[in-house]
Amino acid sequence: MPTGAGGRVMGEWPASGRLSPLRGRRPFVRVALLDLGDLAPLRVTRMMADLDPHERRRAGVLRSAALRAEYVLAHGLLRHLLSWTFQAPARSWAISADAAGRPHIVSPYLHRDVAVSLSHTRGFVAAAIARGFRIGIDAERQDPSRSQLDIADRFFAGQEAERLRALPQNRTSPEFTALWTLKEAFVKAIGKGFAQPLKSFSFDGATPARVAFHDAELGAPERWRFVSGAFDSVHVSLACELTAGGGSRLPMEAVALGGGRPLPLSRRFL
Repeated sequence: MPTGAGGRVMGEWPASGRLSPLRGRRPFVRVALLDLGDLAPLRVTRMMADLDPHERRRAGVLRSAALRAEYVLAHGLLRHLLSWTFQAPARSWAISADAAGRPHIVSPYLHRDVAVSLSHTRGFVAAAIARGFRIGIDAERQDPSRSQLDIADRFFAGQEAERLRALPQNRTSPEFTALWTLKEAFVKAIGKGFAQPLKSFSFDGATPARVAFHDAELGAPERWRFVSGAFDSVHVSLACELTAGGGSRLPMEAVALGGGRPLPLSRRFL
């Protein structure tokens, strides 16, 4: 039985064209989204220069130019989001990863309490930072060629798989992608990745949707907030846990860019 239901899913990205620097140590959540489009290789080269040696080595072993570009621009976007927010050079951030692969800030020491998360999919990258919240972000491009219903039957909670199977065919792919990103964003936020069974929590079909936990160790679902929305064929979800000092609301700002221009937002959400 679920341990309770809560954790609203907000169906709108409050995205604008710019973010202002932050002062003080108040809680915040900030997201940057970038549609790569036809970004010139020069942009990738410039962003590569902002990465640290470990990140450059990781990028260098990726055989596909497209994967290399996504990796470089995702990690570079995270650094620039930190730079915009705190007015510190993109190259000045030391970012490491824990045993589960979750990134965290090593220096500057003053900002080690800032949580970070990033994601990339074909031609699209996303980065999120927060103070006062645990966060996870995931971006996925719709891919109707995948055996989505079989994946849902195998990995999702029973009620989620049943709901997907009941949908008209033209809605299956966008709804599956939305649900997948919500789940991946959550397991990123708790720092377990796919070691946390995706069946151990579920999202209902209400508007707004809510999360229920089927594993008592996940804590209280009421402490979670989610933002989930579509940018053309890419779905992006953010999971945030309200922590001590974070308050009860989600003070979120987002910037969405496509080749330096604001992205059109679809109004079709989970």
